[in-house]
Amino acid sequence: MALARELGVSRTPVREALNRLASDGFVRFVPNRGFLARDLTPELVRDLYELRAAIEVAAVRLACERASDEGIAKLARAWNTATENASARRLDRLTTADEAFHRGVSRLSGNEQLEATLERVNAQIRYFRHVDQESPDRLQRTHLEHAQVLEYLARRDARRAGDLVERHIVLSRERAIAVTEQVIARIRG
Repeated sequence: MALARELGVSRTPVREALNRLASDGFVRFVPNRGFLARDLTPELVRDLYELRAAIEVAAVRLACERASDEGIAKLARAWNTATENASARRLDRLTTADEAFHRGVSRLSGNEQLEATLERVNAQIRYFRHVDQESPDRLQRTHLEHAQVLEYLARRDARRAGDLVERHIVLSRERAIAVTEQVIARIRG
């Protein structure tokens, strides 16, 4: 295997890594051709964000039913600490804090399968999350929406929490699709 030779490692760990990337959706395996990069399309991005929305809406609604008051308070403290810290104003850290917030909500759902599935989706859309947070308007809106999600969680208002999370992700989806279309247009340019 050429990649193993180039990296100076045995074939087994390279094969295992490629199989993992394929199972996580980053590459695809084509018999008699090998592993190929996955095509980036607006439809793929749409599909991933629709899946993310379904998972996160279910997660926040379950969290409203199952989370302890202390669990919700702990998530609120973690979000506030991450966003109030002056050094966390860097975009990469804010993007990480945003993803951690959403993972925290899914953890509060008490559904490990839901949480694991969200983690796989997050890995595939991480770049788009970063791009989404570049807009100062979006950063402000994210802070306000997360504060509202925390409020609805504390009040155990599953309907409003789910509706808000869905709107939050739909806005991210639209921006991610637009960015994908711009990148594709530049490549074909």
